[in-house]
Amino acid sequence: MFEIEVLVPAKYDSDSKALGDNKDITATSKDGRKVLVHSYKYERNPANRKRAIEYHGTTCHVCGFDFFEKYGKLGEGFIEVHHRVPLYMENGEPINVNPIKDLVPVCSNCHRMLHRSRKNPISIYGLTKLMDDLK
Repeated sequence: MFEIEVLVPAKYDSDSKALGDNKDITATSKDGRKVLVHSYKYERNPANRKRAIEYHGTTCHVCGFDFFEKYGKLGEGFIEVHHRVPLYMENGEPINVNPIKDLVPVCSNCHRMLHRSRKNPISIYGLTKLMDDLK
């Protein structure tokens, strides 16, 4: 018989402010343990991404950020592409994607904000309005 040890890492979300028992914010702690993870990944068709960028360009449709303007040659052609309807909302079933209507170029920061709430994802319009209201 084999004995199986189940390792369950403590769960901390990226916004956690918990410091555990140690309240010293300058204290060091271990990070970077290698853990084997099994999960599902939603496939993306690179042709859809390419067509979306060819049509929409590489400027963020929320905040106007352009990686080439900021980083020069290093940022040339770099942009993330956001699905207006998140793939996880399709219950794992493949869907037909129209790159012009369904995909939108966004910068990394705006993309993270669009996906900040998995239960209530914000729309491109909603995030743009939120940013405009803060000006």
